Amino acid sequence: MRSERRCLLVCLLLLLTGMRDPFRPPDDRCGSAELARWRYRGFVAEVGLMYDGKQRWYRVRQGEALAGWRVVSLDKNALVVEIGKGCEPAQWRWQREGERNEKSRDNRSAADRLRDEPGSRTKTGHAGGG
Repeated sequence: MRSERRCLLVCLLLLLTGMRDPFRPPDDRCGSAELARWRYRGFVAEVGLMYDGKQRWYRVRQGEALAGWRVVSLDKNALVVEIGKGCEPAQWRWQREGERNEKSRDNRSAADRLRDEPGSRTKTGHAGGG
């Protein structure tokens, strides 16, 4: 009878102390696992453009909240968020990704682009092929 009470007492103690499931991963209160999924894609007039891993876009400004983090600073090259107290690292920094428009812009003239399009007329030929 005494051993049954001890077993019951131990079981109740474990339930009351909130023993967690040992197979469940620990809670990520800082969201650090999610940080690697986000991308800093652009900067327009003091607004940063963020892209998350779920194919959603966000516009953020300095001092605003972003998915539970606070935007500390942003410029055309990087965006920095403060994750929270007790989190390691305390801040996370993203470098802007993607190409600048000047690099990807087609520098040819409009006449050159029209001439190279399929089905367009050439300088020497006629519409009828003659």
